[in-house]
Amino acid sequence: MSRFIKGTLPLYLLIGLVQGLSMLLALELKQPALGVAAAVLGINLQLLGERWHQRVPLAWTVLLAATMALITEWVMHASAQSSLAFSWGVCALVIGYVATAFIASAPARQGWRVPYPALFRHAWNNAFIVLLAVVLSWLFWGLLMLCASLFEMIGIVALKDWINHRYVLLLVMPVVFSVGMRMGCENDKVIGLLRGILLSLCRFLAPLAALIVVLFCLSLPFTGLASIWSTGYASRILLGLVAITLFLVNGVFQDGQQPAAYPCWLRQLINLSLVCLPVLTALAGYSTWLRLDQYGLSPSRFFALLVVAFAALYSLAAMYAVLRSPQGWLGSLRWSNPWQALLVCVVLLLIHGPGLNPQALSASNQLQRLLDGRTQPAEFDAAHMHRKLGKPGRETFEWLLTNLDRLAQFSAQDRELLRNRLEVERDYRKRDSLPVAAANRVWIGTPVPGHEQFANPRLGLQSCNQHPCVLWPVDLDADGQAEVVLFSADTSWLAFFQRLEDGNWERVGYLEGDYGPDDLPERVRQGKFRLVPPRYQGLEIDGHRFFPKERFWP
Repeated sequence: MSRFIKGTLPLYLLIGLVQGLSMLLALELKQPALGVAAAVLGINLQLLGERWHQRVPLAWTVLLAATMALITEWVMHASAQSSLAFSWGVCALVIGYVATAFIASAPARQGWRVPYPALFRHAWNNAFIVLLAVVLSWLFWGLLMLCASLFEMIGIVALKDWINHRYVLLLVMPVVFSVGMRMGCENDKVIGLLRGILLSLCRFLAPLAALIVVLFCLSLPFTGLASIWSTGYASRILLGLVAITLFLVNGVFQDGQQPAAYPCWLRQLINLSLVCLPVLTALAGYSTWLRLDQYGLSPSRFFALLVVAFAALYSLAAMYAVLRSPQGWLGSLRWSNPWQALLVCVVLLLIHGPGLNPQALSASNQLQRLLDGRTQPAEFDAAHMHRKLGKPGRETFEWLLTNLDRLAQFSAQDRELLRNRLEVERDYRKRDSLPVAAANRVWIGTPVPGHEQFANPRLGLQSCNQHPCVLWPVDLDADGQAEVVLFSADTSWLAFFQRLEDGNWERVGYLEGDYGPDDLPERVRQGKFRLVPPRYQGLEIDGHRFFPKERFWP
C-alpha cells in the first residue's frame, strides 16, 4: 500500500483514469467546470509526485482547482458571455502555469516566503514536463491512427471507429498523458538538459534583442513618431519586443545565483535596453489609447490596455533592477518577479469574474460616448452592442431603446434614426432592408452616376449601417469608365463594383492583399496610390478560366 501512494506508476495511472472519467462526466452533463477542476487538480498532483499528500501544497491545489472551476462556470453559463470563453482559456493557462510553480515550490517555503531558486526551477521544469506529456500523447495517438489505417486497408473499419469514439479518447488519452507526466518527473536529468539548452539560447539571443531595443530608441529622435501611429499594428510589435526582451533577460538571470554571463560591456548594453523598455511600453500605450479615444472601449481594447499595464509593470521593475539593485546584477528581480506574477494572476481572475467585467465596462463606455456626443447617432454600432458584448451589452441596448424618448440631448431626427437602427438590430435579419444612410457613404472625389444605388444594402453594404464606409471611383480595367472600390471597417478585403449597360451597379469582385494600415482611404486622398497591371496573365483552357493569385511573402 505504501508503494502505491508514493508517486509510483499506479498512482499516476489512477490520477489519469480519474481525470478521464471526470472529463467524460463533464461532457455528458455539459459542465466544463468539472473538466477544468479535474485537469488542474490532476496536473498539480502529478507534478507534486511523492509530496502530493503534504498538507500545504494539497490545500493550495484544491483551492486553485475550485477557483478556476468557479470562474469557468461563471464565464460559460452564469454570465451568458460566450465571447469571454476564448480569453479565459488563454488566461487560465497563464494562471495555471504561475500557480503551479508556486504550489510545487511550497514544500521549500520559509514561512510565507518561497525561495526564488525553487520558483525558478519549478517554473521552467513544469513547462518541459507538461510538454513531454503532450508529445507522448500526440505520438501515442498517431500510432493508434496508423494502426487503424492499416486495418482499414484490409477491410476492418470497426477498429478506426472504436479508436475515434469520444469515450475511448476521454478515458485513454488522460492516462497516457499521466504516464508522460511521470516520465518527466522521474527524469530530472533530461528535463534539466532541456532547460539548459533553452537558457543557452537565451544567453545567445539576449544581446541581439538588447541591441535592437537600443538602436530603435536611438533612431526615434531622427525619424519621429508619426510613422509608428500610421501602421495600425504598432502596439503589437512594440509589446512583442518588450516581452521577448524580458523573457530572454530572465533566462540569462535565471535564479540570480549564476556567475556573470557576459563581460561588463555586454551587461551594460543589456542594462541600457532595460532602461529603454518603459519608452517602448509608453509608445505602445499611447498607440492603444489613440484607438480607444477614437472608437471607444471594447473587450479587445480592454485586454490591449491590460497587456500594456502588465508590460509597464515589468518594464519599470526591470529598470529599477538596473538602477537601484543592491544585490548584484539585476538582483531585485528575485523579489519583484514573484509578486508581479501573483498580481497578474489576481487581475486575470478578477476580469473574468463579476467584479471587473470587460463587456460591462465596454457597454457602459459605448453608451456614454453616444450620450455625450463623442459618437454620432449615425455612427453608433448597435450590432456590436447587441451581439458582441454579452448580457451587459444586451441590457444596455434595451435600456437605450426603452429610454430613447427621454434623452433630451438628441434631436427628433437623431432619435428616429437611433430607434430605426435599434429596432432593426433587435431582429437583425431585417438589416438587409435598412437603407444605408447618406452620412455613412463617404465618397472620395465626385460620386459616380447612379451613386444613390449604394444606399441599397443588398448591393453588399450591410456593414455600412454600423460603420461609415468609404467609396472610391477608380478605373481599374482602363476602359474609360470608373469602377467603385469599397473600404469597409469590418472586412479584410476591398470589394469593387462595376456599372452594367443598363446603368445598374453590382459587386463583381474583391481586391486581396496586405491590409496592415487602417488609413487606406486617407492615403488614397493624398494620392499615394498607383494602378498595377498583373504580372502574370490568366489562362483559358477549353472554356475553363484560371487566374493567378500572387503571394505577398517570399
